[in-house]
Amino acid sequence: MKPRRPATSSAFTLVEILVAVTILSVLVALLASIMGSVQQMWLQIDAQNQRQANGRLLISFIANELQTAAIPRLPAPAALINSGTAPIDTPGLQFVVNVSGDDSNSRVTIDRQFLRPHAIFWQAPAAATKTLGNVTELGYFVRWDTDTKPGRLLAQLCRFQIDPADSPAATETDTNYLIYETSGTRGEKWLTAELINEVAPGSADLDKNYKGVFADNVLALWIRCLDTDGEPITRDIAGRATGYAFDSNWGFIDSRDRRHPAPCLPPMVEIAIVTVDSRTALRLTDSDRADMQSYLDAADNPRFFWRDLNNFVEHLPPHLKSGARVFSTVTKLPNAN
Repeated sequence: MKPRRPATSSAFTLVEILVAVTILSVLVALLASIMGSVQQMWLQIDAQNQRQANGRLLISFIANELQTAAIPRLPAPAALINSGTAPIDTPGLQFVVNVSGDDSNSRVTIDRQFLRPHAIFWQAPAAATKTLGNVTELGYFVRWDTDTKPGRLLAQLCRFQIDPADSPAATETDTNYLIYETSGTRGEKWLTAELINEVAPGSADLDKNYKGVFADNVLALWIRCLDTDGEPITRDIAGRATGYAFDSNWGFIDSRDRRHPAPCLPPMVEIAIVTVDSRTALRLTDSDRADMQSYLDAADNPRFFWRDLNNFVEHLPPHLKSGARVFSTVTKLPNAN
């Protein structure tokens, strides 16, 4: 018989183990890299979807509310009509964009702090409480809040609304509701910086809430009034250049030199907002304010609406620019003359 050979060992050598560990480490690192890239891509897609959904919803809501704008005429007191010292009716309500100062024919003051770069206010028969009528005061503006979170900038689109009654059971009008006041030469100003702050205040006090906030992460609101041809309205009925400002008590001259006497609404309004997603908004700092405001202040000619808007976005700080998007629409006002 032949002698039996000893059994050979099937164990791995040290070199083989080291090679296997190395290959496994490379595969784990590659898998982690792929997972990180997928997660980053998912976050970017989620942020993009968030911007798209929020931006379209905001623009659509504002446009729908603007379509309710109306300018009924307010009858003068009977005593003045009977004495022959007043016309049968006088302008009662206003539609205003960017009007400021103490124009003798205006009952509003929109302070510069609300112009980023624009703000809009009007009246419409859409009051939530109708005990004393259905005409409500509405408006939109952007507020930059640096008090709630020191060092951080909160960019917020605010909505202004005053109904003619405090509640369904109210028997007196809201003391802030001044559109029908007749005291003084022109009556009380129904819109002032103090009133806007009263109705849509910013506060870190959680008991008060920030009741004027309509949407977060809105850097700017752009608005221009258009005539029936879609051309920007740039002159009042006296031929004065108005820039972006519009007041229904001024009247206007359109691009075909047709005159539209007061009180009148613009036939169309173009609206645009600049938003950022929630992740980008976390990078907003108080120091970003001056950079953004300088480009907003430079917008003074509605003929260059899109040039100025794109210039603003192009010159945003790098940490904001990648997350910024523009949403816009043009809406017709059915109650325009």
